[in-house]
Amino acid sequence: MAYLDRTRKNFVRGAVLAGLSTALLVLTLNYFDVLNWLEDDAYDTRMSLSAKPNTGDPDIVILDVDNASFDVFKERFGRWPPTRLVWSETLKYLSRGKPRAVVFDIMFGGPDSDFQIRNDAKFAERMRDAGNVVIGFTINKPLAGEYKVATPDPILAKWMLLDADSIPAVPGRGTSWGTEEHPLNYPLNTPWGPLAKAAAGLGSTNVDLDDDGKIRHVPLEFAVGSHAYNSLFMRTVRLLNHQEDSTRWAAHGFRLNRDSPVVPLGTKDTQKDSLLLRWHGNRNAENCAKGDCEKGNFAYLRIPYWNILCSIQRSLCNEGVETFPPDFFRNKIVIIGASATGSYENHPTPLGDTVPGFLEITCCTTMSSGRHLHGCSRC
Repeated sequence: MAYLDRTRKNFVRGAVLAGLSTALLVLTLNYFDVLNWLEDDAYDTRMSLSAKPNTGDPDIVILDVDNASFDVFKERFGRWPPTRLVWSETLKYLSRGKPRAVVFDIMFGGPDSDFQIRNDAKFAERMRDAGNVVIGFTINKPLAGEYKVATPDPILAKWMLLDADSIPAVPGRGTSWGTEEHPLNYPLNTPWGPLAKAAAGLGSTNVDLDDDGKIRHVPLEFAVGSHAYNSLFMRTVRLLNHQEDSTRWAAHGFRLNRDSPVVPLGTKDTQKDSLLLRWHGNRNAENCAKGDCEKGNFAYLRIPYWNILCSIQRSLCNEGVETFPPDFFRNKIVIIGASATGSYENHPTPLGDTVPGFLEITCCTTMSSGRHLHGCSRC
């Protein structure tokens, strides 16, 4: 009997020690981010299995500067990006159909040109008339000694443009990029002043890549000093949902408004207060021009930009080219971006080597669909 008691005690002691050792090992590995690859691989597998072909939001329409459209821009306008008269006429055409929002995932830094400044004025006028246009900017933290300015006035003017559409930062929340107000050594790529002031909102197009170069999560906002600057998708969501800034952060997530459900956010230190993305698969073959799009990349209705130019001015195209009347875009969220190889807008995702410049779509649907992701540590 004494032998059995000793055996039982030794077994329990060994089991406890093994459990404590295992827990200590896991905590140590997690502290040094050694297990990140396991969580990333698990996430990629979940996305591959859950990216069903019918999960794309039918109210979202992509106007895609694809390779064919990109070539047309270069041939007809001699440059990329094209003259802003193109974007102005596009916005005028879309606005006739009364879409819910028009989002430009395209940079508009600097004036159009010294000889076409009137195009900027016309584009700004179209934005003000529409009242639902969101455009992008980029903000970056510099490397040591990387960026110096000769005079502070230009960079301060850019900060003022961003401040006009910023919200008060909440200490300890969001992606913090320093406590200094308006740092002069942060490279900023902001829209041309008249365009920034005419838009309904401004949002950062910065992407946050994991160590393997893939996009799995996106920051909601960047906090610099006392100001918080929204990402492009978050600014769009705020516009659509009239989001209340003062109640946006919850204990373990984010809420659109005071009575909205809490959206869970990333769990890893590198994903703190970032939205873990739920990627979608193809909705149907008709969403891809000639059915030639890569599997997993187009869950939404995608219209090559060339077809929009043909819709605006039919004399540009031959008979038989598909066109879309303004009313087609009624109550839609229209996102304008580029998937063309030469546009440098492609990024790898868990579903493929590239995502065609439309990260904001996945972000918007993840935030507003009610089907949110938890990190594996909370599964």
